[in-house]
Amino acid sequence: MLETIGAVTENAAALAPHSIFLPGPAANQPLDEDGTLLFQTPWGWGQRYGVPLTIYHEDTLIALLRLHPESPRGPLDFREARRNEIMSKIVDVDAHLHRVSCRVSDIQRMCAAPIDEENIRHRLDALRDLARATLMLEWYASDEPGQISSGFSAELFTLEWSSGAGDAKVDLEFPRSVAGWLGAQYQHLNWSVRCALTSSVGKAVHRYLSGQPEILRIAAEILRAAIGYTSSHESFVDELSTALEQLVGSGWLKEWEIVGAGHPRTRELIVRR
Repeated sequence: MLETIGAVTENAAALAPHSIFLPGPAANQPLDEDGTLLFQTPWGWGQRYGVPLTIYHEDTLIALLRLHPESPRGPLDFREARRNEIMSKIVDVDAHLHRVSCRVSDIQRMCAAPIDEENIRHRLDALRDLARATLMLEWYASDEPGQISSGFSAELFTLEWSSGAGDAKVDLEFPRSVAGWLGAQYQHLNWSVRCALTSSVGKAVHRYLSGQPEILRIAAEILRAAIGYTSSHESFVDELSTALEQLVGSGWLKEWEIVGAGHPRTRELIVRR
């Protein structure tokens, strides 16, 4: 049995950002009739409009952020992080984070992905999808229910591109509010570990655990809902187990265990980093 002394349960581990990028096929995403994805966050709520966005789209976006030489990076200290500190990054961000210019082949290299005409075209399609997405976020002024402080609605970025000769050049500009939100979301991710993962579930779980304390105990169904996995519980547990073994193999995760047999509601994941 994995040692759980000092483990934080899922109710206390509310600082992990909710992503607008879901694992699995885009067609399986739980959207409203108008294509809207609704979600709750530890500090408020949000909506995503536009085409369904997958983990591949998220890889594309993170690569763009990392291609900017001054993008923020660093570990997230769960013990010191507080909701107001995280939210302050959304409304207080330097202007130099707003613009990124690169070639699509640069994004492919950053993602450790093939550089050929078909994959360049596929990545450019993903950039166009991202440019069509609109995000709305609203957050609470305090922990008191119903007290709303502020929010914003904005496209993820504006996009210009020119393509030819097997590559494309792209110029993007992020709204200030979106740049701050993205900085708070992704600066603590270990990018090399993420790139080595082979499944969208693995990348979604790694993103979630990156915002959690080093020892965590969480119900498997709560984790499944948190990352937006829409297939069966059994298939989730199978993919989760494979992903966790990869994380152990990379050295990022020390050990893990799924406890509780029988009904899916009794299963819990325990991890130690």
